[in-house]
Amino acid sequence: MSPLKDKEDVTLFNGNPRCKIVKLDTLESLHVVPILMNGRDTPNIISTRVPTRCQEDASFIIDLDALDSREDIYCDDNGVWVATGCKSKRFTIERGPDNEVVSLTKVPSSEDASLADVTVCRRTYRCKSCPTYHRTIVSVEYTKDIQQWFPLVLLTYYFDGTSIKFEVKAHGNRNRNNLAHVRTKQSTKDVMAEKLKQQGTKRALFQTVKQAGGVCGADSQRSLPRNVRQAAHIKKKASQKDPSVHKDPLASKRTFPGFIRDVTCNDLPTVTLFTDRQIDNLIKFCCHARPGWVSELGVDVTFQLGPFYLLVTTFRNTMLEAKRSLNAPAFPGPDDMYDKRPKYISLFCPSPFTRSSWTFPIFTRNRNR
Repeated sequence: MSPLKDKEDVTLFNGNPRCKIVKLDTLESLHVVPILMNGRDTPNIISTRVPTRCQEDASFIIDLDALDSREDIYCDDNGVWVATGCKSKRFTIERGPDNEVVSLTKVPSSEDASLADVTVCRRTYRCKSCPTYHRTIVSVEYTKDIQQWFPLVLLTYYFDGTSIKFEVKAHGNRNRNNLAHVRTKQSTKDVMAEKLKQQGTKRALFQTVKQAGGVCGADSQRSLPRNVRQAAHIKKKASQKDPSVHKDPLASKRTFPGFIRDVTCNDLPTVTLFTDRQIDNLIKFCCHARPGWVSELGVDVTFQLGPFYLLVTTFRNTMLEAKRSLNAPAFPGPDDMYDKRPKYISLFCPSPFTRSSWTFPIFTRNRNR
């Protein structure tokens, strides 16, 4: 039975019945873990919501299963938290006749980890907006995955010295943005990710804000998505994880819309990439015989692009002259992409190159790497 079962002097944080401040005699694991693991017997002390902008010395026992997402435990509207430690200890559990946790026995780190029943992890953080303000999360874990934690965790806030009220500062990674940084709830980002599957970024952002209650009706600032840029980032991140999105440019032209102009599947699968302007410039500078004005076409397997090899062509704009070298500057021409390194260099010629009246002085260089 939990020692707090009959405790009735529970203080509500800002009058919210879902946020209950718990007064504990000690924060040692041997005292805290039995309270957490027997917490189902003490619903009067369990909080079902993370406190909003708590800036005082207080402890809360949070039910992770009552949150929209377990990762919402990290969002409290207090800005950026800097991790300062993550200490873990292993324990064996002794249970009583009613299957309640009676006591814990620490397992030395030198012994086999399989002898322990649970791992108690104590994560500590320092508030970037107020360096004297700290946060500690004590969790009973079976694995590192938060979905495998015991549902009840201890969330503690405390100051080094006297409690003060402070303003939440900007994140600091962007100089142009001086707005206070508030971490968006993971549940809010999950809702937006679902809407982004069917809608654009602006529409998904609007619908997510509306579902959260609107700008004026949301329960906290962390429940609202930040901006269109965050929506675009979530969409990009989801597309990278989606296995249905084909990443092979040789099999899908949609990888580079409007840029892949031809795909050939012969003994050496090839993708040719070029723009109309590049073709016009090749005709202009490489397809004539005027002395001093004709440009050679350079062909070279230059570098490896991920799992593919890129054959780059270059030509010189003989109408221009570099200021220092007095030579005509080089410009990129059409490129060929191979799924295997070619044994010999050959420029694949799509339909614009097939006119018999065109002749190319080609300079080739094959590097064996």
